[in-house]
Amino acid sequence: TAQGVPFSQLPTAKDSLTVEGTILGTLQYMAPEQVEGKVDDVDARTDIFAFGAVVYEMATGKKAFEGKSAASVMAKILETDPPPMSSLQPMTPPALDRVVKKCMAKEPERRWQAASDVCDELKWIAEGGSETDVATTASAIPARTGWRRVLLPVAASVIVAAIITGIAVWNLKPSDPRPVNRFDYDLPEGNVFRRTGRPVVAISPDGSQFVYNTSEGIYLRSMDELEARVIPGTEETLTSPFFSPDGQWVGFYQDNQLQKIAVSGGAPITLCDASNPFGASWGADGTILFGQPEGIMRVSANGGTPELVVEAREGEQVHGPQLLPGGEWVLFTLTTATGLTRWDQAQIVVESLGSREQKVVILGGSDARYVPTGHLVYAFEGVLFAIAFDADSLETVGGAVSIVEGVRRAPNLESQTASANYGFSDQGTLIYAPGPVSPVGENRSLGLFDRNGRIEELELPPGQYSNPRVSPDSSRVAYMRVNGDDVDVLIYPLSGASAPSTITFGGENRYPIWSADGERVAFQSDREGDLGIFWQRADGRGAVERLTTPEEGVAHFPDAFSPDGETLSFTAVGDGESAVWMVALQDLEAAVFAEEGSARLSQSVISPDGRWIAYQSNETGTFEIIVQPLPTTGTKYRVPNTGSDVHAIWSPDGSELFYVPGGGQFVVVSVTTQPSLEFGNPVPVPRGFLGGPFFTIRNYDIMPDGEQFIAVFRSGATTAAPSQIHVVLNWFEELKQRVPTGN
Repeated sequence: TAQGVPFSQLPTAKDSLTVEGTILGTLQYMAPEQVEGKVDDVDARTDIFAFGAVVYEMATGKKAFEGKSAASVMAKILETDPPPMSSLQPMTPPALDRVVKKCMAKEPERRWQAASDVCDELKWIAEGGSETDVATTASAIPARTGWRRVLLPVAASVIVAAIITGIAVWNLKPSDPRPVNRFDYDLPEGNVFRRTGRPVVAISPDGSQFVYNTSEGIYLRSMDELEARVIPGTEETLTSPFFSPDGQWVGFYQDNQLQKIAVSGGAPITLCDASNPFGASWGADGTILFGQPEGIMRVSANGGTPELVVEAREGEQVHGPQLLPGGEWVLFTLTTATGLTRWDQAQIVVESLGSREQKVVILGGSDARYVPTGHLVYAFEGVLFAIAFDADSLETVGGAVSIVEGVRRAPNLESQTASANYGFSDQGTLIYAPGPVSPVGENRSLGLFDRNGRIEELELPPGQYSNPRVSPDSSRVAYMRVNGDDVDVLIYPLSGASAPSTITFGGENRYPIWSADGERVAFQSDREGDLGIFWQRADGRGAVERLTTPEEGVAHFPDAFSPDGETLSFTAVGDGESAVWMVALQDLEAAVFAEEGSARLSQSVISPDGRWIAYQSNETGTFEIIVQPLPTTGTKYRVPNTGSDVHAIWSPDGSELFYVPGGGQFVVVSVTTQPSLEFGNPVPVPRGFLGGPFFTIRNYDIMPDGEQFIAVFRSGATTAAPSQIHVVLNWFEELKQRVPTGN
């Protein structure tokens, strides 16, 4: 009862307890951070404050914080300390007074950091660690009766024992799981991920910030801020960002070096020479592990000469090394397979840095990470799986469970890495870039996209499509389709008025391009035993005609028709070399246009006015775009900073060149021809289309209006939000519930 009135008859509150600004709980036991409404600062130390207030009241019979109003109680919690317990109850051991005072420190960092710490201290008191203090306190009290001297130590021990029992019950009571919350973060408009063959996202160990690699640089987003910012000094092309343990540095690869930069920005600091890494992680021991063709390397976070700690044998490729707790074993992915599913056929293994003992943990999957909850998380296709894992015995427990479906993988798993774009903090915040569940070829679609990155998929069923080329009148698209053992060229009206029509029959037919008048389609075919170039009327009528006949061991790839329709440029590939050739359609006489010894020259495109030809070349040791006049004078012009993939095309008016400088990127440079040929600086264009292997497939084409492109996408790209990051708070709670560890 309260003032003689039964509780059942007390009036109920008319206002909701959860209106904005209302503080929930019993005020006298609230910690300062609760009183101030700092919800993000509430943690286990808040409970320790409340525990101290309860013990204070048990020992003294008085509340630690009292006042005539709620406001006065709040003021005391924030500003004053309660009187020492011994001043109110002389039998209180000074050591217990000290324990409780530390429980109720105003700043959370000055309190006991865990209930186990409090329990250990109280056990020490109960076991006699404070007998001297109790005796001293007792001797200082005037002796009114003899029995009091005898009972003082006993009473103190009873209080401490009761408190320890309370802590034990408190610790045994299951805590309520923290709620799992999800939200999506959209990249700023016009911003897209870059170098997607390697990791593009990473989260700091404390979960307070994450980074993502874009066409403008590495963006850093703090969880307590609305806007992300580019880290100054990361604007150049780089790959594979990863955080330091304290979250103050970001490591990455750039210019054939492993580097790091402060999250505040500045000049990157070189750590060591390296090739583009197959995964990297920064350990708590102050070293960085990273995958290389020769195996797993380790280098100091301060820089130095890297050492080989796990050797890859011939035919093996490693990826994603992580040092397990204890510092003896390294977790990583190992594959010996080839093809599009090489990483899904990989093994997840551990190897001892001391004995070199190696143990297979999981068969089938890649990019595994150890989770402090006692799990391994890994990727198979576009799905994350989790399995319970004993880090002491290095054994998995039970079966694997699918926990996240639709995670972005490297765009070409055959030639790139095992990277699955996800990460999690030590406290359980998960981030990942969404993507298709299955990243291989059958999930492809054709679509249009504009310079702002907006995508409109064509009304075609998913298939293994590639090499789309739009007709000169923009009414049709020609493309190649792999269907089992058949590879054919198809034509589809962009109006969607009819179904696609197949124009090739017999053999494997690849790489279609349109003639200048739009009447015919040229393609490579093996129908007569070699890999020559043929052409066929676009309406399917008439016979197929041969245009080129390669030498034995050489393959011809059609590149471009001249605007006047009199010449076809093509790439001839053989013995690891390639050159650009021209064939006159009147007499089918072919001749070399450009070759440079053992260099690789390919993918030629002729300007709309027929005066220039551009092609990709590595004659200087680095892939770049070379432009020459037609007819040739021998003069070469080089487009700056072109990167590795290239696959260039001209705009319809010849004033721009578009190309792919690397995985996940797409740029345009302006072109002026008077008074001399000059190029502007590369400008990023949003990209979501799939890349194509060197020499062969350019998976995009420009529409005659110069504003839209047609390209190959992963099916569902318009709904997969390729420029988005999913964030899951308290994800560990969900993980532990769905994949129990038995602990």
